[in-house]
Amino acid sequence: MPADDALNVVDATLATTVLINGLKAKGLSLRYGVDFGELAEIKSALGASVSEHFSQEQNTFFAGEAFWLCISDDRGDPIATHAVKVQHLGSERLDSFIQRYWPQIYGPESELEGRFAERQRGFLQDISGTVAYGGELFVSDAARKLRIADLLCKYAQICAVLQWDITFYYAFMEPRSVAKGLGTLGGFVRQHRMVPEPDSAISRARGDFWFVGCSRSDIADLIFDLKHSGLEESRRSP
Repeated sequence: MPADDALNVVDATLATTVLINGLKAKGLSLRYGVDFGELAEIKSALGASVSEHFSQEQNTFFAGEAFWLCISDDRGDPIATHAVKVQHLGSERLDSFIQRYWPQIYGPESELEGRFAERQRGFLQDISGTVAYGGELFVSDAARKLRIADLLCKYAQICAVLQWDITFYYAFMEPRSVAKGLGTLGGFVRQHRMVPEPDSAISRARGDFWFVGCSRSDIADLIFDLKHSGLEESRRSP
């Protein structure tokens, strides 16, 4: 099946409907927003804060450059968030971009200041063009048993490929999250360990990170699978 066939609006709508129905079955609802001041308020109410990747202090998003998602419970109270922004790399490779971008986001005073070791980044040299970065993935302690983080990730991937026609979608995860299978559950087909330079603050604070991502064709496969699972479910319904 050609990838472009799976990326049309009808197929994507069917796929996202399957995800929304999965939330509704748990008594939950999903919001889409672009006001990052509002996201900061939501995360503050959850006892968290917006990271440097999306904070208004370090980012000025123009219309259509970023969005956030929020899942609320049956009382309307927020229980989970996620955010995505587009990055237009052009001909620059993602390895070069990350080496420039990371120190700009995490300055000398940050525990995550530093660079990733050069020898760990070979796989990033194949990624360029228009990509999307996903972050702010947060689920409240009380809601973690609901297993909704994967739904947020998949919904965001589909929104990103439709909104920006991206070639790749990526995020960073801590090793413990990858070990729990959260990367795979979230639809991230590509998963690679990234090691910071030994003398960097990020190395002392966290040890390492995992790069997780999915290509445009991976998202096309996700749409295809969700669409057909929804069709099968509708056939089984009375």
